[in-house]
Amino acid sequence: MRDAFEAANPEIRIERLRKQNAATKKSYQKTVAFEAAHPELHVARMEKRKQYALENKDRYNAWRVNYNVEKKNQIAATRRKYNASHREERNALRNKKRKSDSSFALTDRLRCRFKKSLKTKGLRKCAKTLDLLGCTGPEAVKYLENNSRGLKIQGNHIDHRRPVHSLDLRLPSQQKMMNHYLNLQLLTPEENGRKGADFDYAEWSITDHGRELLELERGWKLVDDDGETEVVSDEDDDSDESTEDSSEDDDEGYGSSD
Repeated sequence: MRDAFEAANPEIRIERLRKQNAATKKSYQKTVAFEAAHPELHVARMEKRKQYALENKDRYNAWRVNYNVEKKNQIAATRRKYNASHREERNALRNKKRKSDSSFALTDRLRCRFKKSLKTKGLRKCAKTLDLLGCTGPEAVKYLENNSRGLKIQGNHIDHRRPVHSLDLRLPSQQKMMNHYLNLQLLTPEENGRKGADFDYAEWSITDHGRELLELERGWKLVDDDGETEVVSDEDDDSDESTEDSSEDDDEGYGSSD
């Protein structure tokens, strides 16, 4: 009842919270002043709290786990609601930043492509996209733009040397290979269109980047591939930044070859 009333009268809620915070602050200051004058009482209270925590450790841990899950779900729901109601505004800002910030353009394109690849299979990513990149965004831009043809992030396609369709994204090691900077290269839109979906594993595996990625994959398998990644619904996939939401520009920088 109060929630509905305060929703219709937000100024009343603000005033109530202001008074509540002021009363809490005053009570805390009073307690601090009293214990400063009686330090033995402060020590006794802290010992009592410590003893209570030890005697109720399992109960507290169970409460904390449940609270964290509930809080995470609440935050995710709030984020989805905000994103849905501000989609056009956020996409306009996002596309503007893509055009002015090459590092953001790179990581955002990768994030969108990765999300779509997982979504079709109902999979969850094993880590955030930036963690899978193997370096920072600016370092990846420098690596990609260090080519003899002078190609830049802006206006060109970010191509996966080993295409997405050849990877088993249920495995964390394959997710890491997909998004690692060594698996990326810049192609013009025309070149990416001509490349098509053909992939020769034997030929790829003897290239410098192929050999290095396979060596990295062996290490990733030892750590990560003890099981398949978790299958989740779209509503639960809030593991990355809010910029993952769709926009008219999501497919910019990718061709059919991926």
